[in-house]
Amino acid sequence: MTAYGELVTQKENFSPVYLLIPAQQQENSVIAVAQDNISDATQQVWEQLNEAEFALVFQDFFVKRTTHQNLLNTEKTFRAVNRIAIMQFCLEGNCECQLDFLKQKVKILDGEHNIFCLPTDEVFHFSNSANFNSITIYLDHLFLLKYIPVNHFLIEKMESAQSNSLYDRNLAIKPKMQSVLNDIINCEFDGHLRKLYLQAKIIELFSLQLSQYEKSEDDDKVHLKESDREKMLLVKNLISNNFEESYSLSHLARLVGTNEQYLKKHFKIMFGQTVFGYILSCKMEKAKQMLLTGEYKIVEIAAFVGYKHATHFTTAFKKFFGYPPQKIKGE
Repeated sequence: MTAYGELVTQKENFSPVYLLIPAQQQENSVIAVAQDNISDATQQVWEQLNEAEFALVFQDFFVKRTTHQNLLNTEKTFRAVNRIAIMQFCLEGNCECQLDFLKQKVKILDGEHNIFCLPTDEVFHFSNSANFNSITIYLDHLFLLKYIPVNHFLIEKMESAQSNSLYDRNLAIKPKMQSVLNDIINCEFDGHLRKLYLQAKIIELFSLQLSQYEKSEDDDKVHLKESDREKMLLVKNLISNNFEESYSLSHLARLVGTNEQYLKKHFKIMFGQTVFGYILSCKMEKAKQMLLTGEYKIVEIAAFVGYKHATHFTTAFKKFFGYPPQKIKGE
């Protein structure tokens, strides 16, 4: 798939339907793929899954992973050819999204997500930091409307003639969401099974987003200061990037310049779970990813995620997932 947004039907044939094109381009200038090379092109798109970037393209949605490790920020501008929704998950770095109707830029930080709705012909400006990693899912807005009750408050936003973000503030990517995003990145299905699998994962992501948003509204949470948010993001990154460490609350608090009480309170507010709950989920999700590769022994994985004894790791893994790690190794 090129950056111009060709879509693939269920029969893996390119159709003349576009979600996004560069703002400077006309629709009839969209780069097409030769009809006699469709199968090769489709396979090439899927093979990019194990590289830094990939795009998985279907008729009513496409999934794009973007990874930049450059010295400079990048900027792109697109125009929505049809009414669409954009699910944006920022995994590393930060990005800014600006819709022509919303003159103010929406900044999405490391570990945050939001959904944007664009009417037909809306121009969408996107920029990101030099070191950046994200998953973006572009959808026909009717795809999401199928899964929202007719009296839901989000219906009005999604059917509005004006562009908007579904959530007034960005929300944190929870471990369950991260797990689903990892499933999308590591999907091994082909053909119609691939589409079925990704469609199910997108619906799962959307349900997690709706659940999180509705809970955040009900909880009437205190909004953290920017400095406190940055400290909590730093804690999250320390945990996510150091699986072998066994951090204590006091150690983490000292590393980011706060105290244990504020660390516990602010982390729970921002990420919806305790520090130790997040540490455990990160270790278990990483262990699962390593098991799925089939390249590591259980004792090696246990050591990598900070367990001195493989039996202790096995017990924790089974308690977390409901089945022992040997089950994945056996498959």
